[in-house]
Amino acid sequence: MVVSSNLTAATRVGLLPDSLEELSVRELLMMLLGEDMRRKLMLRQLTNQNLFALYDSEIVCRHRSAKGLYEDRRILKHFAEFLGQYPPSPELGKSFLAKFAHRKTATLARYVAVLKPFFDWYGEKLNMKVRLPRQLPPYTEEADINALIKAIEGKATHKGIAGRDCLLIHLAVNTGLRRTELANLKVGDIHLEQGYLSIKAGKGEKDGIIPLNDTIATLLRPYIKNMKPEQSLFGIKPTTISGKFERFSKKAGVDLHCHSLRHHFGTQLVEKGANPEAVRQLMRHSRMDTTQRYLSLADKGLREAIELLDKEKAEEPWGYDPLHPGRKLPRTY
Repeated sequence: MVVSSNLTAATRVGLLPDSLEELSVRELLMMLLGEDMRRKLMLRQLTNQNLFALYDSEIVCRHRSAKGLYEDRRILKHFAEFLGQYPPSPELGKSFLAKFAHRKTATLARYVAVLKPFFDWYGEKLNMKVRLPRQLPPYTEEADINALIKAIEGKATHKGIAGRDCLLIHLAVNTGLRRTELANLKVGDIHLEQGYLSIKAGKGEKDGIIPLNDTIATLLRPYIKNMKPEQSLFGIKPTTISGKFERFSKKAGVDLHCHSLRHHFGTQLVEKGANPEAVRQLMRHSRMDTTQRYLSLADKGLREAIELLDKEKAEEPWGYDPLHPGRKLPRTY
């Protein structure tokens, strides 16, 4: 037998004592099993409460954002409640996910993305993949941004800080910074002489550098003139920024939020002919696939191609009657 030959070999090299009676069956099996199998057995002896508590340490070490950690914990708690006293299995995982099949694809994909690492850690495979539809970022008109700035400037009770809030808008439009990055900026992160600003612990805990154009550098210089390097540039929290956008967008009659300015930044770069790789780096996308959405939105070649239809219509004075093929009609446009 295989087990017998393994025991003989293990005894020969000194891994087992001469008398096997000194070992319990459990101890003997644990010595013969590989590390992965021993770990699987250990996890399967835990109650679900202890199992998910142990996995919590895993996600705490993995996550760098409080929001991401909260979302993982929320979904895993929901899954643990679904399991009850039954041990986790890929089949039960799919049954749990089936409850969210009617939700948006992005919601289902997020649940799958949380459960897959759990099952990998548990020693099982959750063979399920959700294909997200490719979505274009919303196109933000320059006129809407101007309307937003006018709404900020025109608020009677807001005169003292209108300049700060307008600067925040201009900075977002010219750098593509995210809401949290704007809120976390300190005066010492602005390097006007060198012409850039530094981002510390941005999305994914990544640092970055964004060049400053002359427009925004001119606006920043008088604003930070008498400020100390350790001071917060705007002195407001991310949630406060969101609230400001909501109020002033409503006042201006436009549908904008803070991320709209980031979309505008990316789209403008593409429309003005920036290199795709430069756009990716300035937007700080980890993958070119994300940047590609902006390229599709502002593809000059596609616009030129569709304009050929107008050119063809202008050259052809006659139209065709759709009810009578072959019969020409004078164009009325």
